[in-house]
Amino acid sequence: MGYFHAFTQLTAAGVTSSVSVSDFSEHILQYTVAAINDNVVLRMEGSIDGTSFFNLSSENVDVTVVANETNAFVYSGK
Repeated sequence: MGYFHAFTQLTAAGVTSSVSVSDFSEHILQYTVAAINDNVVLRMEGSIDGTSFFNLSSENVDVTVVANETNAFVYSGK
């Protein structure tokens, strides 16, 4: 069983909505950067209560994308 959710495309700096995935212990978050002019900084965040969010990176760092690409973040809660 799986779940797919497409977020609204961002055309400027901003934040997407959140999606509850509490029924799943493994997550793949795919992103596509297109028509890049400089760079894009990405941060994937999670929340236990839906209010307080934290960086999902185990190193607590953001990802800087400097070229058009499609890539993914993979997280496991096991």
